[in-house]
Amino acid sequence: VNYFDKSKFINASMSADTLSKIIKEVGIDCDKMQTILDFGCGTCETIEFLGTLIPKAMFVGVDYSKERLVVAEKVIEPIKHRVILVNSDVNNFVETNSIVYDVIFAFEIIEHLVDADNIVEKLKSLLCDGGILLISLPYQDVPNNIHLTAYKDQADVLKRLKVTPVKQFQMRFPNQHIFVYKK
Repeated sequence: VNYFDKSKFINASMSADTLSKIIKEVGIDCDKMQTILDFGCGTCETIEFLGTLIPKAMFVGVDYSKERLVVAEKVIEPIKHRVILVNSDVNNFVETNSIVYDVIFAFEIIEHLVDADNIVEKLKSLLCDGGILLISLPYQDVPNNIHLTAYKDQADVLKRLKVTPVKQFQMRFPNQHIFVYKK
């Protein structure tokens, strides 16, 4: 459940400083955000960090792992009145969700999905007008990449997901990249 150094990283791929820079780079106005989805939230360190950065927002964290959500409940304790945790299969969640979101974060999850391209299209449909989908994922530019639907290269990601790359930031591993879609 916790395989990264929490003193340096807020999730599996990035530090708090890096996420702050990415948010600024893609133009997320922290004062105006009201609804935020963390798709594949894991143990909610990203939501915990965003809760202070985006003080007025309501958060929904979705994860398939019940064990991770048990840990998440403790992590989000200070902001639990603004967080809804959902234990759900990704397909079921996107089919039954009735909320539209200002921002959707999908960090280090898309590459693990069997039908990732379709799920990303469904996530896009959950955005309000002007909403932002922010994705971090590796693509197969290093040996032994074992992700289910790993993307071959950046051109493959751009073609299949119809997203835009965000300038290169210092991520945990060199094969991790950030992409954005604005509705």
